[in-house]
Amino acid sequence: MALTAESEDVACAQAFSKMQLDASLGACDAAVSTSRRRRLVANTAYDVTVFVSPVTVNETALAAALVSLAAEGVTATSTGTDPTEELRNIPGIDESSLESFAAEAAEATSAAREAETTWVPPPP
Repeated sequence: MALTAESEDVACAQAFSKMQLDASLGACDAAVSTSRRRRLVANTAYDVTVFVSPVTVNETALAAALVSLAAEGVTATSTGTDPTEELRNIPGIDESSLESFAAEAAEATSAAREAETTWVPPPP
């Protein structure tokens, strides 16, 4: 999303504010897209990307955040990313460590799904 702010930190704070989402639930990256100075006040346009995990922000909260952005006149997109594939794109990442990570993540996901489907609440 494109936002104008005094700094990267302020741009990220604005993004979370416009999303009506607590900043502790995600990560933010702000990159300068344009800059101009006027009367000693810097107005800088930033391309802001906010990353959230489905573990901390469920689909309902994410949908509400996107609606909030639209209400603020901010055009935003939502994409899903496989973290293992993203890690493969980083130069210098050890392939065997990455494979171990992927296997352990798959096991944890499977165990969590099994626990969700087999959990029985205690009797009243």
